[in-house]
Amino acid sequence: MKGLLTPQIRLSCFIIVVSFLLFLTGEANPFLAFNRQDFYVWQLVSAHLIHYDFKHLILNMLALLILLYLFPTKNKELISGFIIAVVLIDAYMLLSDVQFYVGFSGLLYVIPGLALGRYILAKKYAYALLISCIFVIYMISCGQMINISNDITWVTLTQAHILGFVSGIVVLFIIELM
Repeated sequence: MKGLLTPQIRLSCFIIVVSFLLFLTGEANPFLAFNRQDFYVWQLVSAHLIHYDFKHLILNMLALLILLYLFPTKNKELISGFIIAVVLIDAYMLLSDVQFYVGFSGLLYVIPGLALGRYILAKKYAYALLISCIFVIYMISCGQMINISNDITWVTLTQAHILGFVSGIVVLFIIELM
């Protein structure tokens, strides 16, 4: 049983529980979502942990578990990457014309960013190229509008995904330099 409860699984469970509890406050709770028209400073953190609806929450949490399974990482790297991603995504939202934001997907991209950085440092360039190609193809396909439920359609904030991905790479290189 101890092998199943790795630090990454414990961190994932914590994120899932917090996201689920925040979801219970209401779908895309306007008090917790980043909302330029009704802005509160805590929205800079809470917006990353709430979701439009239950389907959005489940998809993000499954992606978290799958990505950590595919690309195991150290909690120090993961938490550092999440922090840098939150800062960069929030700066982007504050400096751009983003009106509303919810979801964990920008932070999810820290994980493949860490993997890419790890492959580059290990000189496994074929794997690095594969992750880069998958990322670029996915980014091109994500520019389309997504219908997440019967009444909500939005355009994915691709910039958040890119900033999350870059955060993972940057964190790994910073840790390696220390």
